[in-house]
Amino acid sequence: MVVIKSLTGSQEDRIIISQLLDALICDILCHISTKDAVKTSVLSKRWKNIWQQVPGLDLNSEEFENLSGFFSFANSFFDLQRGSLIRKLSLHISGWGHDGYPSFPNPWIDDSPTMRNIQHLDIRTTALSSITVLPLSIYTCKTLVHLRLRWVTLVKTEFVSLPCLKILHLEQVMYLNKANLEKLISGSLLLVDLTLISLSSPKDDQKVFVKPQKKQAYFKRYQVKFRRRRDGKTDYRARIRLINQDKNKYNTPKYRYVVRFTNKDIVAQIVSATITGDIVLASAYAHELPRYGLKAGLTNYAAAYCTGLLLARRVLQMLEMDAEYEGNAEATGEDYSVEPTDTRRPFRALLDVGLVMTTTGNRVFGALKGALDGGLDIPHSDKRFAGFNKEGKNLDAEVHRKYIYGGHVADYMKLLMEDEPEKYQSHFSNYLKKDLAPENMEEMYKNVHAAIRADPSIKKSDKEAPKEHKRYNPKKLTYDERKASLIQRVKALNSAIGGDDGDEDEDDE
Repeated sequence: MVVIKSLTGSQEDRIIISQLLDALICDILCHISTKDAVKTSVLSKRWKNIWQQVPGLDLNSEEFENLSGFFSFANSFFDLQRGSLIRKLSLHISGWGHDGYPSFPNPWIDDSPTMRNIQHLDIRTTALSSITVLPLSIYTCKTLVHLRLRWVTLVKTEFVSLPCLKILHLEQVMYLNKANLEKLISGSLLLVDLTLISLSSPKDDQKVFVKPQKKQAYFKRYQVKFRRRRDGKTDYRARIRLINQDKNKYNTPKYRYVVRFTNKDIVAQIVSATITGDIVLASAYAHELPRYGLKAGLTNYAAAYCTGLLLARRVLQMLEMDAEYEGNAEATGEDYSVEPTDTRRPFRALLDVGLVMTTTGNRVFGALKGALDGGLDIPHSDKRFAGFNKEGKNLDAEVHRKYIYGGHVADYMKLLMEDEPEKYQSHFSNYLKKDLAPENMEEMYKNVHAAIRADPSIKKSDKEAPKEHKRYNPKKLTYDERKASLIQRVKALNSAIGGDDGDEDEDDE
């Protein structure tokens, strides 16, 4: 009597396998190797022939003393006409191709009863058996679901029909021409998983390497990306590196200096990340600069510098550190880093550029320079400031100073005034309305910098609140209002039809 004991070992939990049906026992033996299934034949008379009814056959030539014993066992199994019972056949053959043995076990695979109900077929041989040829019966098997071949040659065939094949794995397979391979793939209409590894052809020394397709299990565990990643608004890989805080910091906020550009404005913020969302400590906008004397050109490099300077002085004023860290009072274009004092360390933040291209001279680095001169501690390099010489690997302070004070804008204004006066009138119309001349550009920016340092605090807008709420969609009507509107439309339609009839009567008279 054969029993299976549970982990507890109690008498009630024991399962007597011998009392099960033969079909159920065969399904159990199908999940173990054929070598272990054959060993069960010594249990009793009933178990002597049960292993021969198992729907799976797994043969490995390495488990036999020699190939003669392997062939003898396989031939005895298939000679008993039990091939029709096999649904899963796995053949692992090593040392194939020696004299005295056929190039492929055609009587086993090419036999019609064997291929009648086969669903899983796995044939793997060693490099010595590269002459192994796939029989034609496999190309038209109607029940085959999983096919795995290694070191097998695909023969020429005119017709391929594998209506149930879903998984095809070919490794070190040789095909006589590309048409054979294309027919095999195109004839598998339900193919879900395709893996091709190091295929070769005698006419072509090139090998094919194809990445496996995504299986059905992949789509079952597919996870939708974050909304802002789908919209292309957030680089979460860069964001994680910016917001990750050391565990020994005890939940200390890690601040980011966020700079964003729109068509008409510049946004600069000091932000810290929490589980519930980002928290903005302070912010500054380019549309605040007209209050400090900058009337036009609110999105260029010089305006970005002013916005960064405004934010830096505003944050330090909020933290009561503005007197201790004054920063660089005069913008000379040279690189500047704040030095810590004896009492408090400088306010530190990391630059967050978002999705902008960090090229040399980008406006985002103008905002960075403004924040540095304002007294913030931001890790940086001078390689991306305007005026950096790539060949000499040094920063030209004069060129950088020119950009900070709008010298590049003034030069372009002078160029258009001489060459294209019409384009100058349209391109710099806002400058002309505010009476901004190229000669006064540097003096204007100096006054803006001084005004920002004098009073960087936030000023509430003097604009009055709207008296009526502005609606952009029609007001939702009640049932009575919709009914009255329908009656009016029907009356208007009837009156219009009646007027047309009167005109026709007059024409007839």
